[in-house]
Order: sequence, then structure tokens, then C-alpha cells
Amino acid sequence: MSCAGKNKSRTATQEPENLIAILDTIWQKEQTPIRLRDSLIRIYGAESKEADVYQKEYRKNHAINIIKIKEILDTQNWPDTTIIGEQGNLTICNVLQHADLETREHYIPLMKQAVLEKKLEPRFLVRAEDRIATDKGELQIYGGQMKYYPETKSFNVWPVFDPVNIDKRRKEIGLEPIAVFLKNRFDFDWDLEEQLKRSEKFERLRLQKNSIICSEKNCEGTYQGKEFINGDDIAHQFSNTMSTKVGNQLKAFYKSGKYSKVDFINIEMTTEAMDSGRVKYYLKIPFIKVEQKCEAYTSFDHVGGWNHTPALQERKDQLKGALMQGHQLNISDLKTTKEGLQEYWIQWKNKVTQAECE
Repeated sequence: MSCAGKNKSRTATQEPENLIAILDTIWQKEQTPIRLRDSLIRIYGAESKEADVYQKEYRKNHAINIIKIKEILDTQNWPDTTIIGEQGNLTICNVLQHADLETREHYIPLMKQAVLEKKLEPRFLVRAEDRIATDKGELQIYGGQMKYYPETKSFNVWPVFDPVNIDKRRKEIGLEPIAVFLKNRFDFDWDLEEQLKRSEKFERLRLQKNSIICSEKNCEGTYQGKEFINGDDIAHQFSNTMSTKVGNQLKAFYKSGKYSKVDFINIEMTTEAMDSGRVKYYLKIPFIKVEQKCEAYTSFDHVGGWNHTPALQERKDQLKGALMQGHQLNISDLKTTKEGLQEYWIQWKNKVTQAECE
């Protein structure tokens, strides 16, 4: 975080009375156009010109408000609640919630510290962390966000990370048990077995569909969840899914004339909590451009192992039939995480896609 220098901004150096006034103004400028916009949406619809006038005003005001909030937090840390009151906290958290994902994630550590120092109620941190998780399509942490389930035609808890220990996490930051919260807030009953099933299903679907994003620069993704589901090694499946995505991206590059290959040197691969039952596995496979089409690669695979050397020769034997005559597999150096996951990454020229190169 930035520190105050010689030229501190006026916002950041205000006396307590002025800071309260600044936050009150921010609140009004943030909320007034939202309130007017929403009232017009109910009358004219979300796409109406009438509502769009206030949507534009809100965006303009928010761009200024978030700068002011950042100045306060970056120079003063989280203001004491005895100075700004609960309304001040509500204003800061509200503006942060409307900010981009990177900004919201940046201030989570500061919010956590403010909760520990009793400057901020835990509910604000819960809303921030759980909304970040749901916006990223991940399992939420504390259970504060809801989701519509078409199969039951009803709302219920967005799938939760490690439902068995959710009350332990909630207690650590001063929250009531999840069952009490849901009953008081939504009149829902907490069904642990149901939530376990929903979380497992959610993790499987996320692994298959949403956890890897490919661009012209790289394919990148994170798996965070159970290490094994019904006996299946999910981390290994994530490497399989990444290999398929990378191979498809290389083929797409080739067909569009953007000839590329994987940049083995700059592959990023990290793991956390291997052999604990729940893991976090991050992968980034970067691409580099090549000059000629026959310098490109269009197929990709891996062979890995945890705390043992991967069976590279076996994989090479399996892939012999996929090679064009006179061509060889291009194999990375052994990539290893600190926890002992080992992977060889392999690329080659697909004999169907690149038949002209044989």
C-alpha cells in the first residue's frame, strides 16, 4: 500500500469532522443516482433512456468516489469507528463493493485487520469476501451469498468451501453459526448433507467449464477444492483439462495464421496444501509466436506425479502414433512445485492439423 508523502492529498489529511463530511458527501453522490435510477427502472425498464441518465451519473460519481476512498485507506489505514461511525464504515464498504475486482481484492487484508481491531463489523468483511468469490465463480467462504437453483425453483446458499467447517470460520471472526444466520435472515434451514452435495457438484462443474481462461498470451487457471472426489485425483484432472485447453488454443492459432508454441521456460505452476484433502493448484501456460507455420505446435499433453518421477518414457511410447514421420516430441524440463508435484509438459505437431508440414 502507498504511504503518505510530502504532498498528501486534502482528502487524506482531513480532520475527523471533515473526514465525516467527506464520507457523507461520498455516500450521497454514490447512492442518490442509484436510488433514482432504480425507481425509473421500475417504471420504464432497465434499458430506458430515463434510467440511463442516472446510470451515467452514478458511474461518473463512483469514479471520483473510489479515488477518494483509496486515498483515505492508503494514507490512514482503516479509520477508527469512533471517528467515522457505522455510517462511515458503510460508505467505505459500499464504494469498495462497487469497485473492480482487483481493487476489492487489494483491500481485503486491510478489512481483515480492521475486523481484528474492532474497527469494522465482521458482516462487512463477509459480504466483501463472499461476493468476490461468487463474482469469480468460486466457492464462498462464510455463506452470506444466495443462489437460485432451477431444479428446486428456489433460492438457497451459494455453494460453500468446506461446509463442515463453516461455523469454525464464522466463529473466528465473530459471527453466529450459519444455521442461526440463515434462519434469522432468510428463514432457511441449514442442511449440511445437501450443502456437501452442492459444493462437490459445483467444484466438478467449475473444474470442467470455468476454471481455465485462454487468451493470445496464455492459458491460465486455478483449481481450489477437494483433492479427491469419489477416488478421482482432481489435481491430475486439472492438468488434463489444461492440456486439452492449450492444445485447442494452439490449433486455433494455427488455423487463424497466428502460428505459436508453448513457452516452456515461463510456465508457472504452484500448489498449496497437497496431501491435506483440499488443494489449490495454479497453472499458467504461456504462448510465444513463431515465424513459420511448420515451426508451430498444435498438440499438447503432460505426464506428472506427486513426490515421484513422472513416467515420461511410458508417455513417449503412448504418443509415438500421434507423431508425423520424422518429427519428435518437444518436452519441457521437469517442472516441480515446492510441495513435490512434478510435471513434464509435451507439445508436438498434430499430423492432421499440420499435414502439410510432414
